[in-house]
Amino acid sequence: MIRIKHLALASLVVAAVVLSGCSKYKMYSMAIESGRSKAGLSLKKAAISIGEVVYLDNAGDQDDPKDRGTILMIHGFGGDKDNWIRLCDKMPDGYRFLVPDLPGHGESASDLSNTYTIENQARWLAEFLAAVHVDKVHLAGNSMGGAISVRLALDHPEMIQTLTLLDSAGVFRTESEYIKMVKQGVNPLVVSNKEDFVRLKNLVMEKRPYVPGPIFQVLTERKIARKAKDEKIFKDMQADILSVENQLPELNLPTLIVWGDHDRVLHVDNASVFHEKIKGSQLKILKNIGHIPMLEDPKKTAAVYGAFLAGH
Repeated sequence: MIRIKHLALASLVVAAVVLSGCSKYKMYSMAIESGRSKAGLSLKKAAISIGEVVYLDNAGDQDDPKDRGTILMIHGFGGDKDNWIRLCDKMPDGYRFLVPDLPGHGESASDLSNTYTIENQARWLAEFLAAVHVDKVHLAGNSMGGAISVRLALDHPEMIQTLTLLDSAGVFRTESEYIKMVKQGVNPLVVSNKEDFVRLKNLVMEKRPYVPGPIFQVLTERKIARKAKDEKIFKDMQADILSVENQLPELNLPTLIVWGDHDRVLHVDNASVFHEKIKGSQLKILKNIGHIPMLEDPKKTAAVYGAFLAGH
């Protein structure tokens, strides 16, 4: 019933915008701004050594003190800061959210002459935290962002209060559907056309949020336009994305591992590797969820994550 209401409302919004003569690009911008506003997030910029990092931040309201600490949220390969806005909207009050576009992604510096290894991305994140004058964070990373988060926690443990890994890259135990496709010479994370984009969405999410047609068209165009960047970043990160696995026992901080049981990109068995190697870690498997829990079921993900943070 709730989904039907959402579909009806989305249809009315699309109809109203179309009748007003608004383009699909304006519709996309309006939808993004609406989501950010609902979550209390505003757009900001910070300068680091390789250029600007564009990020979302909910700080600034003096009547809403962020007394529970700061959460730094790191998106995955080919994603961006807006992957987290639905989760931010569902999280408990009192946290500051810092949600950057990683270099090479979204609106942040994207020079193809840079080398986008996991180590470099972690170093740039440390520079970002220094630029925004934040000394310590609760760190959460999804997919490639999880591997980057582990690297940052290993290199700068003094900065990290807790670590949360959502369907994280960085270890390997069992082949997934995605890995089998790559071995056959097809990388569905790199998109050349609309058919590729539809295949990508079906691969990464078990529960796909409804997206109106015009907005889906914009998302498709944006992903196709990223092809050269995605090929470059994917190649660079392969150099060291598995380098963190042997160092996992060195982590000595509260850690939560969250995984969708229908993850077709990184097999759910990989969650056990993190759990076994990170002393004292907690493991939560989410049923009927794919590779991006914070997008697929932000309410459930926020409940699990909020409960973990409340204990630390």
